[in-house]
Amino acid sequence: MKAVVLNEIGGVLELQEVATPRPGKSQVLIKVESSGVNFAESQMRQGLYPVIPDTPVILGAEVAGVVEQVGGDADADLLGKRVVAVLFATGGHGGYAEYAIASVEEVIQIPDNVSYDDALAIPVQGLTAYFLLTEAAKISGTDAVLIHAAAGGVGSVAIQLAKILGIGKVFAGASSVSKLELASSLGADVVVNYTDPDWMEQIQTETDGKGLSVILSSGTNDIVKQSFNLLAPHGRFVVYGSLDILSSSFGADQVMQLVFKNQSVTGFYIGSYTAIPGNFKRAADYLLHLVSSGALKIITSSRYELKDAQQAHEDMANRKTVGKVILKIKSN
Repeated sequence: MKAVVLNEIGGVLELQEVATPRPGKSQVLIKVESSGVNFAESQMRQGLYPVIPDTPVILGAEVAGVVEQVGGDADADLLGKRVVAVLFATGGHGGYAEYAIASVEEVIQIPDNVSYDDALAIPVQGLTAYFLLTEAAKISGTDAVLIHAAAGGVGSVAIQLAKILGIGKVFAGASSVSKLELASSLGADVVVNYTDPDWMEQIQTETDGKGLSVILSSGTNDIVKQSFNLLAPHGRFVVYGSLDILSSSFGADQVMQLVFKNQSVTGFYIGSYTAIPGNFKRAADYLLHLVSSGALKIITSSRYELKDAQQAHEDMANRKTVGKVILKIKSN
């Protein structure tokens, strides 16, 4: 089969011919139609992620496609089914390929009216947005929530989920007019452009000077420190997607603010939530139902061919992508 291989950390992704994997007893072999690209994989490739894979490695933690083979202990009824899966059984790798192995516990059937590309946004971005709001931030109907990177895979889902879950007021931040227009179309009550020198004042005006009760942040630059100043007393600042935020953006002044305003900073790692028995399937089924019913719209405009995986990584790093980033697999 064809697969995109990283032969050394810090190198480039290369399209190669490799052996097709075989499913173990409680595994399935999926003929991949679409594979997800995530920021963590770009960090792994460059050696910047906390856990660096051994090389050579086929990156990619999520796929959508058709079950082509089942292992001895897997349900034969899965054969031929349209599924989306995370690939924890293979160390969270193997998705940038024509075929991938997944454990039966990591496979979710896709509703007939949901596309492979839309389903692909659920295992990582969708569940991240869901657990960020419901568990890490513990949102309520009276909250004013700021969602950074609002046009990204997580942000675009989080805006909609916040409205579905009845959040009081949803603020969306981005750095271009087109991305802010997208955020507005997805239901954001207020959009702010980071390039506007008065973007912080805009938020203060919209909250009547009270500030934000929740901020969801994955950035690593001055925007993080600036937005932290907008946090209301007893507010929750939730960090996800980057381990650099605390070291690069928080110092003595921020700690002092936390103490005297009774605020909290919460770290987020999706694996801690999906590892709880039943959580992955319950949340994934809920989100797929929302997509199937039309209540949740998935943004899938950033599509690349398998051979262009390196370009997908570079465009993501340069903020040129919108919504879920997808590799389209064209197998023989």
